Amino acid sequence: ACEDLDDNGICDIYEKWRCETRYLTKTPLLVSKILCYVATFWVVLWCIITIIVNIVHKNSGHHRGIHLVEELGIIVLWIFMGALNLTFRNSSGFCKAISVVIHYFIVFVAACFVFEAFFAYAMVRNKKIKNGMIPPFINYILPIFIALIPCLVTFFMKKSYYGANGLHCFVFVSQEYMYGFVIPVWILLVIATFRSSLGNLACDQTIPAQNKKQCYWAKKSCKMLSFLAYWIFIAYLTCMFGSSNQLFWVLIIFFLQSLVLGPLIFVVHTFGHLNTVDKWYKPSCFGKFYTPCPEKMDTPRSLRDDSPTARPAPPPPPPKESPKKKQESPPPRQATPRAPPPPPPTQTYIPPPPSPPPKEASHTRAQDLWGWATTKGHDEKKDEVLFRPRPL
Repeated sequence: ACEDLDDNGICDIYEKWRCETRYLTKTPLLVSKILCYVATFWVVLWCIITIIVNIVHKNSGHHRGIHLVEELGIIVLWIFMGALNLTFRNSSGFCKAISVVIHYFIVFVAACFVFEAFFAYAMVRNKKIKNGMIPPFINYILPIFIALIPCLVTFFMKKSYYGANGLHCFVFVSQEYMYGFVIPVWILLVIATFRSSLGNLACDQTIPAQNKKQCYWAKKSCKMLSFLAYWIFIAYLTCMFGSSNQLFWVLIIFFLQSLVLGPLIFVVHTFGHLNTVDKWYKPSCFGKFYTPCPEKMDTPRSLRDDSPTARPAPPPPPPKESPKKKQESPPPRQATPRAPPPPPPTQTYIPPPPSPPPKEASHTRAQDLWGWATTKGHDEKKDEVLFRPRPL
């Protein structure tokens, strides 16, 4: 039960949970409600205009179906988060339902962005000819069940936190059940932005056999999905903190974010369709959003660098000389004739000298002895050697 001993219209237990001591009362509360009403009307209006324009321009297909589901989810989310959040803060039944619906549809919209990213990635990377890799009906059904999981788990685990509190019908950021409202959405958006970024950074791998309208839409979707998804998420967090902390200036920021979000949804959900581009492209400020992509040139196989029969590019032509330079250049010299080299000298044959006659082996030792004896310096030794007594 809600006990209000100080009779200020706010449950005493919720006053203890809060870190702030200020409350929105009287004029700030009235202005905050008006700003939230205007923000809700503005976003819903642009979503309806987007749906009508796409119907008039006959933009159809499963890629358009994903955007339509996102637009319907954003409409419901902003009605409950902007218009009903502060209005039914003293009604227990309505306030509990509003909290659950806000939680469910923010997760639902984030799940739709995930399937849009996978759809666009499959078309840009030439994974499928049409309708992406995931069967089309799963793109509409699976987000419903994905959003149920965190919504029901958070509600049944922290059921006592839901209901009227006299402040708002959102979530108290100082309590742990706030993470159930934030972390699942953040995880889904990380997956969606990562997948779409891979498709945006990849080279153009589309082929003429693919669906031309879906390929064009996929290229535009990969570029703008992250920006739109996180803008919605930031506006959602701004409204959460502004409602929980009862801060007037934070709710003004939520109002300004909603003013930008309306036209942003319109542009992002229309400039990716060729039918709208053909009708609205002009060199004006608004028409530049619908500038068509340049046509992809089909390079012949014989001229590709990776072809085995590729021919090397011809060398660039030499630079042309100016006429003035040609006139000032001196005339070329005449080459002087060179004398022929002299003939090599003729080589005459010279016979080798005759070899000396061989010495007789019997006189070799006597000649050596005589030469030693007649050599100077051996006078003292030759008598001893020549006349040495024979040993007995």
